[in-house]
Amino acid sequence: PMGPPVVVGSSTDQKYNDALQSLLLVLAGYEHSVEENISKLLSAIDDPELALRQWQQAISAIRARMPPQLVKKVDNIIQKYETALTEGVSRDPASTFSARSTPRSLPFPSDEVLNTID
Repeated sequence: PMGPPVVVGSSTDQKYNDALQSLLLVLAGYEHSVEENISKLLSAIDDPELALRQWQQAISAIRARMPPQLVKKVDNIIQKYETALTEGVSRDPASTFSARSTPRSLPFPSDEVLNTID
C-alpha cells in the first residue's frame, strides 16, 4: 500500500527506516531500486550513530518508569559513547562521507549498559 510521499530526514535512523521500508515493499511485489536501497541500508547499518538513535527512541518510552539512579548511570554511559562519536568525527571529518572511516568502527556500549542494569 502506497501512501502520500514522505520526506526522509537526514539522520541515520531515518535513512535506515526508509531503506528498510522500501525493501519490504520490494518483497511485497512493488518496484523500487533494490541495489540503491540495499546500499542505503548497509550504509546506515555501518554507521554507529544508528545504534545511538535507536537507543534514544527505545529509552524515551521507558525513561520515566526507570529509577533515577539507573537513568543517571545509563545516561553517563551513553554520553561517553556520544562524545566518542563526536570526537571521532571532528578528528576525521571524512568519516561523515565514508562508511569505512575510523569513528565508524566504534561499538555501541551494550554490554556496559546491560551490566549497569543487572
